[in-house]
Amino acid sequence: MSTTTDWRTERRADRAAERAEDRADRKLAAEEARKDRAAAEARRRRDRADRAAKRADRFQAARTWFASEGDTAFTILMILLSVTPAIASQVGALGGKTDELSAVSLALMLELGAWSATVGGTRALRDGRPVLPYRIAMWGCAAVAAGINVSHNGGPADWFALVMGAASLAGVAFWELRCVGRHGQSRRTREQRAEDRAKRRHQRRRRKHHRPIWESAQRILSGAPYGSLTADEAWAMAWQDVHGDLTPGRTGAMEVQRAASAKQLHEALHPRPAIVYPAPGAELEVLPLPELSVYRSESEEAAQKAAEDAGNPQVTLQIPPAKNEPQKPARKARSIGSVKGGRVGPGNPPRRRRGDTPAYSTAARVAASITARQSSAA
Repeated sequence: MSTTTDWRTERRADRAAERAEDRADRKLAAEEARKDRAAAEARRRRDRADRAAKRADRFQAARTWFASEGDTAFTILMILLSVTPAIASQVGALGGKTDELSAVSLALMLELGAWSATVGGTRALRDGRPVLPYRIAMWGCAAVAAGINVSHNGGPADWFALVMGAASLAGVAFWELRCVGRHGQSRRTREQRAEDRAKRRHQRRRRKHHRPIWESAQRILSGAPYGSLTADEAWAMAWQDVHGDLTPGRTGAMEVQRAASAKQLHEALHPRPAIVYPAPGAELEVLPLPELSVYRSESEEAAQKAAEDAGNPQVTLQIPPAKNEPQKPARKARSIGSVKGGRVGPGNPPRRRRGDTPAYSTAARVAASITARQSSAA
């Protein structure tokens, strides 16, 4: 009995353990299922939030685009609605004058020409360039197309003709309004455009007047790394290569001329002292001997020695000897040449002529007068 009782007890314990394990398994499975449902719900909420965020982004992008490009959208729609009847009317008007293909080509030429100039004017306005040429071409093509439509549909007296003419002008007119509303006036002012034109003229004059320097500057720019040198820096380097270490714009000839002008101005502002000679018969006043070196003339001894070496007897005759110095006899000179009456010889001595003796400088005359006064006083 004890054995049977023990087996039943063990059996009941095993079954209780199995039921406990089943309950733990069911509880674990329920927990995992709950977690799966929570994760799935979280994913669904995230997906809904992502879709809502994308819809909001798209809506905001649409609002932003409409706020910035709404005028463009409405203008393009209006252009399409106006160009279609305008081209059809032009084709009908030109069809009676030429074949159908040519009529279509001419109508498209006018409309496309107007819109090509319109787009070019828009880009020029955005870049700050002059837009007048584009506007002239745009309004010229549009006016020709409007004139064809008006004349084809009854003339200015017919209201429908005026509507068809307005259809050719409405597109470019509203696009022009759209451009003015977006870009306003040109980004560059009139003064800036004038400055750019002046710079271009200056570059052309540089190239014309200083061709070697221009070519040297271009070689310097092409050899240097891109953007490392400006045009003015390369020009300064090329100027020094050609004219030396001078300020750009100055040449060696200009510097020489400047030095000569400065010297003349200095001589005009600081003249040499004038020498006053006594009147005839007046008493001579002995003055101190001036500094003759300022006149860059030769001394008395050098002048006499040069005269003796040259064989000119007039020097010793016209300049008296200094005090206590014996006068040397004049050396008889031989002159070679012809004079009046035949060749020079013993029977035909040379004759003096006006101007055959070089004129003395001011310093030489002063020195001669002083020497004469000293000789007479002795």
